[in-house]
Amino acid sequence: MMGELWPMIIFTLLYWQLANKITKTEDAGRFYFFSNLFGQTNLLISGSIMIYFSRSAHFLLPWLGIHKRGVELTIAAFTIVVVGLGLLILFLHRYIEKYIMHRQMIQTETVGRAKLSLGLQESFKMIVRSKYLGLICLLMISYSMVINLTEALWFHYTSLFYQQDLSCFITFQGKILFWIGIFTLICSFLGTTVMRKLGWLGAALVTPIMTFVIGVSFFIFVVAKHFNFLLETIYGMPTIGIIVAVGGLQNILAKGAKYCFFDATKEMVYIPLDNERQTKGKAAVDIVGGKIGKFSGSILQVICYTIFSGYTPDQLSPFLMGMFFLICIIWITATCMLSKEYHKLLIKS
Repeated sequence: MMGELWPMIIFTLLYWQLANKITKTEDAGRFYFFSNLFGQTNLLISGSIMIYFSRSAHFLLPWLGIHKRGVELTIAAFTIVVVGLGLLILFLHRYIEKYIMHRQMIQTETVGRAKLSLGLQESFKMIVRSKYLGLICLLMISYSMVINLTEALWFHYTSLFYQQDLSCFITFQGKILFWIGIFTLICSFLGTTVMRKLGWLGAALVTPIMTFVIGVSFFIFVVAKHFNFLLETIYGMPTIGIIVAVGGLQNILAKGAKYCFFDATKEMVYIPLDNERQTKGKAAVDIVGGKIGKFSGSILQVICYTIFSGYTPDQLSPFLMGMFFLICIIWITATCMLSKEYHKLLIKS
């Protein structure tokens, strides 16, 4: 639970609220992509850390004791790294707050600002009543649902492929994180060019279209295997290995595009809003929207496995593919609708 709250509250809410307050709309298209360029290097580092500590020998081994074995050593090493980085974040936050933010108070943001009076319940009502915030929330829900649908099936085949070998599984996931970081860096370099050439809508559509194309390819392989349309091996490689590889590619492309294009374009649409909707509305959309998406994707699969209790994940894959297709269409449609509302606000402001 705490792991799920971290990206939602610390990164999605607190970091981007600060960025939105100090960035103008005309500057966001240039700065937000480069902000992701530096920020998403964490994927390269975290992926490398996972690969390194999943090995049988690493520099923390002498301090972890001789009584721990295998998975216990890996988890203990991860815990030490997480605690150390957490303390570093606290130190940096305190330093920025005390020595930088205090000296550089932006008068236009602090003078004459009305005090926020909305509570959390009113923020939820704001989402329901505001078409603009509702569309942003729909984007969050759509992304979370499609990732949840594909990842659950992908993890199933990955566990089968590695035959419950946790060490190899962790190493594989570390490599996936590493390549997500590489692809995110590539997208960050291309982000400003895409924004300049195609505008907000073109940049915002990169993530859903890329997720849709590679996701459909993944489901086609899964469904084809279920109906025995594929051989056990293709060019000497097991079919299940190809499914795992395509699913990994889908994870890399979808999340890489999300961390660059989706996050940057989503945050840009908050800038023209008034302060009340920038803070309270954004908090509800970012936290609740993501949670509803993950919850909806999970509960949908729970219902399926409850109704069809004797079915395996690959037997339900045709239904999951249909849901994936429908959600992606809704996602693309909502993006186009939000683009119209966003440009209306820009004209007014």
